[in-house]
Amino acid sequence: MADAVQQSWVPALAVARERAPPRNGLQRFMRRRSTLAFAMCLPLILIIAGLVAYPALYSIYLSTLNKTQTRFIGLGNFSFLLSRDVFWMVVWQSAIFAVTAVLAKALIGLITAHLVNNLPVKGQRKWRGMLLVPWVIRSRCPRSDGGGFSIPPTRPSTG
Repeated sequence: MADAVQQSWVPALAVARERAPPRNGLQRFMRRRSTLAFAMCLPLILIIAGLVAYPALYSIYLSTLNKTQTRFIGLGNFSFLLSRDVFWMVVWQSAIFAVTAVLAKALIGLITAHLVNNLPVKGQRKWRGMLLVPWVIRSRCPRSDGGGFSIPPTRPSTG
């Protein structure tokens, strides 16, 4: 019975495909789900691109002006900066700080992971849970500068 249904259904589908008007490439492109998803994301992409690209291009434009921002001097600011010894000292110090900070954090993380992994089985879950407490508290408590999570004050009811 299933063979009879399948045989009668397949030719009907083939006939329906033959009757359908042929679609050109643009119609097929517009009916794809990926095209629809991109079209729906396009406004957000344009907003983010505008919020990133405009300030970046404007800062490049401002960097080619003189100190009073009245005259175009091209790459003169950069040649002045690259010729200063103080600039290269600051670049060197920043590079040393960045590399040592990353290495120190990685070393502390590896040591902590090794110590927690080698705890006895009886207290291991407890110590792992206590390692998460600073992250949980930091995200749930208000900060002294007013940022972070805070509960709005309640007003007394007048009714």
